[in-house]
Amino acid sequence: MDDPQVCRPDYSASAREPLTGVSTDPQFEITAQEAPDAPVSTFLALNFSDLLKSEALLSDESVQWRLATLSDGDFWRFTKDAGKSTATIIDILGGAFSDRQDTRLTALLDVPTRLIMTRDGRGEERASESFASALQVAPPVTPTLDYAVGEVNGTAAQLPGLPENPTERIDGRDIVVGVLDFGCDFAHGNFRNPGGDTRILWLWDQNAGAPPPLPPGPDAPAIDEGRLFSPAAINTALRFDDPYWALGYDPEANYYLPERPPEGAHGTHVLDIAAGNGRASGAPGVAPAADIVFVQVKKPSAKPGRRHLIDAADVVDGAVFVLECAEKAAGAAGGERPSAINISLNTNAGPHDGSTAFDETIDNLLGKAGRAVVFAAGNAREARLHTAGTVTRAAPRLIHWDFFVEDTTRNDLEIWYEGDDEKPGLRVEIEAPDGTVLQADDPDKVYEILYKGLVVGTVVNARRRYGLWQILIVLRPRGVEERWGIRLIPTDTVEHPFNAWVERDDTGQSRLSYDDAVMLKTLGSFACGRKSVAVGAYDALFEDGPIAPFSSEGPTRDDRPRPDVSAPGVNVRSARSFGGRIIKQGEPWRYGVRTSVSGTSMAAPHVTGAIALLYQEDAKRDIEEARKILIETARGKKIDCVRRWDPAEGWGRIDIAAAITWPRCPKPNEP
Repeated sequence: MDDPQVCRPDYSASAREPLTGVSTDPQFEITAQEAPDAPVSTFLALNFSDLLKSEALLSDESVQWRLATLSDGDFWRFTKDAGKSTATIIDILGGAFSDRQDTRLTALLDVPTRLIMTRDGRGEERASESFASALQVAPPVTPTLDYAVGEVNGTAAQLPGLPENPTERIDGRDIVVGVLDFGCDFAHGNFRNPGGDTRILWLWDQNAGAPPPLPPGPDAPAIDEGRLFSPAAINTALRFDDPYWALGYDPEANYYLPERPPEGAHGTHVLDIAAGNGRASGAPGVAPAADIVFVQVKKPSAKPGRRHLIDAADVVDGAVFVLECAEKAAGAAGGERPSAINISLNTNAGPHDGSTAFDETIDNLLGKAGRAVVFAAGNAREARLHTAGTVTRAAPRLIHWDFFVEDTTRNDLEIWYEGDDEKPGLRVEIEAPDGTVLQADDPDKVYEILYKGLVVGTVVNARRRYGLWQILIVLRPRGVEERWGIRLIPTDTVEHPFNAWVERDDTGQSRLSYDDAVMLKTLGSFACGRKSVAVGAYDALFEDGPIAPFSSEGPTRDDRPRPDVSAPGVNVRSARSFGGRIIKQGEPWRYGVRTSVSGTSMAAPHVTGAIALLYQEDAKRDIEEARKILIETARGKKIDCVRRWDPAEGWGRIDIAAAITWPRCPKPNEP
């Protein structure tokens, strides 16, 4: 490896002003170091007090900060040559920082090359060449929301004006964007108008809690449970120094995990991609002028006996609520405002073929023009949560199911297959880690799984559901790493194709063996409907970037082509809950206005916002026409000029500007 060379960063590629406030002390020179099998990365040592004083640096959106927390041992791995063993990682725009004068502070930036900023609290040590050479480098990428929206041709500069008034921008105005998710930071600047009042029409928290400070009023949409916050209540709370206390709503409480999310509230990040106006971050979402309805779904522990991360009934209630809000928003004009609903939530329970009562209800809701529901495809492509195959008398199938030490919650495995209406074609045997075998022969009978004197689970051999046979196995982990076997044995001479899914469990996921896992048909069950739109994720940080490795693949169990399209979903930088606020937790911490998160959850709201723009351009469109336009204008694979569907990418990557200019198909009886 060559010796490091002293250099200065080149900001000429950026239209923004270069960073200011950097000390001119020779200690704070920039060193470039080439590492094996990696591009040149730049390392910058910066006095932290100068950093805090630099308004230009803190407000420069070309500077992308990364948040990480390294233990002493982890940091030692990177800095052992420099003889340093402690660190605090700071994040100005996307995480948190603490002004502690006795601690080394380190951060990552992209400007556009990656910068490592270090500072010794006492000013006695310098960032040495060995320290720089020990750091692990990464590609120079800029995962900003404005970059992601620009990549799908959805920024204001890329979009045309309205057909009847070309000078008026297509920005989602008069469209309702609904988000069903966990955590809405109603005080974030991206969800407020220029005057500071809220853009949120209604905020429904399905969880129980203290009543809102102001009653919703007689004209409020109806709810059966939870709390409903009106714009008046939100605006009143926004006048307080602590608006969250004033409203009695914490966007990071009632999360689907026991602890607070380190990246901030999931729903806040999703909402900003679909409809943030960029007032606080400078990076608008896809439909920045849309009105907002947010439904905070119940946390998993809110319903006794709840088995899944998300309850389908809660999602249906939330979707119906958004549509009622859209109707009320139409006011004296009557009818219903167009609406696009984003649901970046999923489960693996169900047959994955669009046949459940949930699927049919969502389809029925989409029977009118101007309505859309968009689902994230799921993040299970490489998660080892699905397997499939064919069972014959000559070839029974043994599925290996792995449990891990950190797993403390029940684990569910559902097996679905077609067969005779009256008699199941498969029976199941449960093989315990020590080789003990339990046979389950009778259909619809619940068998207890007894292991080492304890009941550790149950199995229902076969029950008829949605025109299929289902085998349901529930096992409770024992806090040790172990493997269970599920043997499928035919009861007749017919071949039986099957699919099996492990339910998602973010608090301690069990998984199938690598040999058993199948990436195809890993879509979340919510994404398998017939009228809704399902969205996969790709990496927009690179030109012609790859599909995200986590993005679930289609088709559905009944071989329909889903997902429909794909959008950016890797390191998408969007709003963070409590963004830009000082939170006193023993010492002052400031959360950045944005943070980077990956997932199909981030891809879906790009499409939700795109449909909102399509409905603004023509409110007579329905979900089928919107889907057709997105598919026809998507940047996808073509073979011999014929568009091809891809299991992960769908029909292609959305192009919003092309979709907006696509000719509208006249409806029957229209001129």
